[in-house]
Amino acid sequence: MAEEMIRGKDVFKGCLFTFIAIFIVMAIATALALFYLFY
Repeated sequence: MAEEMIRGKDVFKGCLFTFIAIFIVMAIATALALFYLFY
């Protein structure tokens, strides 16, 4: 039971890290697009 919890927490942490990485990439891409549009 405890091992299942730990494994689930690792998977959750991995998903969270991936989500944050994608969010950062999207934010940078959006910022660059706006920069190109306005300058």
